[in-house]
Amino acid sequence: MPIPTHDLPTIRASELGAPPSWALLQRQLISTMEEAADCFVEKYCRSDLSTYYVQDVDDIYEIMHNWGLFYALGGADRILDYALGFWNATTRYYEDTGDDGGDLRHHFYMPQLKNEFWNLNIPYNSDWFHVGEGSQSFYDFGLADPTLEENIRRATRFAGLYMGEDPDAPNYDPNHRIIRSPYHGSEGPLRHAGSKVPLLHSLGETTDDIEFVKAWLDHPNYGGFMHRSIVRDWERWAKGDGRPVGVDTHHILYPTIKDLEPEWWVEPKRRQAVVEVFDRMAFDGDVPENLAATAMVTNAYLYTGEDKYRQWVLDYVEAWLDRTRENGGIIPDNVGPSGVIGEHRNGQWWGGVSGWASDRGGSEFMLSVAVGAECAHLLTGDTSYLELLRSQIDGLLSRSKIDEDGDLLVPMRHGFAERAVVGGTGATAEWQEFQKLGVYELSHLYHATMSDTDRNTLVRLRDHDPHRDWNAVDSQRDRRSGDSEHSRFQYYDGKNPDWPLRIQSAELRFTLAMIEAMREDTRDVETIIRDNHWPPLHPEYPERRDYGCEAANPIVMKGLAQVTTGAPQNIYNGGLQRGSVRYFDVDRARPGLPPDVSALVSKLESTATGLELVNISTNATRRLIVQAGVFGEHEFTDVKVLERTGTASNLDPLGWLGESKTVSEKVVQVGGRHFAVELPPSTSVRIEAGVRRFANRPGYALPWK
Repeated sequence: MPIPTHDLPTIRASELGAPPSWALLQRQLISTMEEAADCFVEKYCRSDLSTYYVQDVDDIYEIMHNWGLFYALGGADRILDYALGFWNATTRYYEDTGDDGGDLRHHFYMPQLKNEFWNLNIPYNSDWFHVGEGSQSFYDFGLADPTLEENIRRATRFAGLYMGEDPDAPNYDPNHRIIRSPYHGSEGPLRHAGSKVPLLHSLGETTDDIEFVKAWLDHPNYGGFMHRSIVRDWERWAKGDGRPVGVDTHHILYPTIKDLEPEWWVEPKRRQAVVEVFDRMAFDGDVPENLAATAMVTNAYLYTGEDKYRQWVLDYVEAWLDRTRENGGIIPDNVGPSGVIGEHRNGQWWGGVSGWASDRGGSEFMLSVAVGAECAHLLTGDTSYLELLRSQIDGLLSRSKIDEDGDLLVPMRHGFAERAVVGGTGATAEWQEFQKLGVYELSHLYHATMSDTDRNTLVRLRDHDPHRDWNAVDSQRDRRSGDSEHSRFQYYDGKNPDWPLRIQSAELRFTLAMIEAMREDTRDVETIIRDNHWPPLHPEYPERRDYGCEAANPIVMKGLAQVTTGAPQNIYNGGLQRGSVRYFDVDRARPGLPPDVSALVSKLESTATGLELVNISTNATRRLIVQAGVFGEHEFTDVKVLERTGTASNLDPLGWLGESKTVSEKVVQVGGRHFAVELPPSTSVRIEAGVRRFANRPGYALPWK
């Protein structure tokens, strides 16, 4: 039944003409991705939509991480059926009480969920880096269909795991405003390395807690960003030059243990002492990566509107804001059980798990900082919460330098120089590993504020990035492909006018390549299960038999979402979708663009959003509702439309085509979250909507509910 729109301000398009290239390409992209989804499901899924592939569960969820979003933007109804069926089947399959039904499966399988959420069977995958990326599809179900009672119950239950509402999962300490460990889930916080063994590794073998600790302390893997398939062999250190192991920038046990000798695990008393120190320093306290939990709790708020979820997010973000101010504007990477910075490190603010001294430095946990800042801002409209992110960017830029090639570089890590022997030498920790500052998080900051200050920071990066073509567009999969933000910024800055066409063309090429790879895969089901990989095979690692996960996803959404909603790509590791607008199909009473309709957000300003809508159908009128913000968080003040009128009748085609049209501006007052648009066949309309940003309480509610 169509959505009633008689109470909404309505715009009727009158511009008759050939559709622009970007609009035609957008509809082709949507239909091609629908075909790619069909091909994928037919070839790589069982009848219940579970996949033949086996990996760590976050990787499996990632395979269809953006399919719910695809439906919410206008993909076919079956896309949501696929996404929901896949999520439910995956959850059942990896549940610790699950039954595989006797199906053939790869030996890499192990249960990884309890009560539909991460357990601690693979502890280093129960951090918010992995839980966040594995939760993307679940969050998008709120945009796709917020009425599903089962998902509402899940959303509130999952949020409760971090709010002290589940006695079996005491993850949160409300008195000190900390999540009690970097690793956590439905079984509560991980406090001891030996509490979850044996651990299953790539070849179906198990290990004890010592192998577990060695893997965590391993130099290339430090920070916990690892999967079972890439855990290294720590013994190689003992075959080296005899220097102490782990006393470089990656040493998680410093300063309690300054010299960690080779083969420390051989002598039982030394082994026990090291593991006890490891448990205390690695597990007993909070880390900024946990800020991604705010998205899970915000998700529950968007479903229910209950203030307890909003308040938890604000309390937790404010706690990290307080710690950041106390630390001079740089977020500390470790907080002890009493909420004290460096509590287990003699006051040292750096050196924690996945922190400033890890192999990836601030580049990984900065994603969670952005998620936390965005969620608090979304729930309040208060831009002061964004200082949590801005202070990190400003702090790094204040330590920047220009290299001999003219590139602006910032330090992304803080610790000791690599392989510096610190015991008794007086070595000094320092900022290091200077590199270009990515624009991913900064693009989110600018989208949130639309301020000259944040725009000028982006311009500064552009002006000191002489070797990059900021207009370039490549065919990339989703994930954290921040490179796509350069060309998007250029478009809205007036320097990349063909970007909408080029980004959609790049995504179409990607989808076509994925379809062709699937078509050429002639393996039978047993071979697929035994190989445990899909195309595309990684050309650099032909021997790896576990390659797949999100790389096997034939649907790529970042460009389509950027073009249609006017927002940066969402933060892959647990961020909620951003957007200046979203759409609802009036006649089908569902989210997304109607068939034949293409959309482009053509202008973004602090008080206005430019929008182009095109109906490429030559015989059907299409009707839609436009919403201010993905969650209705904004408010339209008015809508301006340019109308072209003439005196010739449409029954006189040559006269109509030949006459000069009168152009006039029509202004429609809105004063709300929504307005309606009617698009007769072969028409288009250009709209400039006045906007009050973050003026409303956000939510998943459908306009007609």
